Amino acid sequence: MVLIVEDEAVSRRALQQLLRLSGLETRAASSAEEAISMVSQGGAPDMALVDINLPGMSGLEFVRQIHRTFPLLPCIFMTANDEAQNEQIRGGGNEPMFRKPFDVPRLIHLIIQTIGKSRVH
Repeated sequence: MVLIVEDEAVSRRALQQLLRLSGLETRAASSAEEAISMVSQGGAPDMALVDINLPGMSGLEFVRQIHRTFPLLPCIFMTANDEAQNEQIRGGGNEPMFRKPFDVPRLIHLIIQTIGKSRVH
């Protein structure tokens, strides 16, 4: 299951639809706080697709917190601006980053590849 953490409703629904059409199960949250609640109630996803610029807790902080419980959970960041990428670099993150609007086939390929690797380990 791919956990989508995206505050923009249109983007969140579009991502869910695209991933479902690619055969991937999804759950979606509009904030980091909601995503943490979902994970605490339903277990770990196979991976998380996380917007960096979320209201309240940032996507970067969400990933830091989720990695405390699930240290090997693969995450892919999404951003609409260069500043978020600079923030990720300063924070030492090594998760893949996709700039919006992104190359959908490339993103889906990376998600499927990432899930495959995480299931092997």
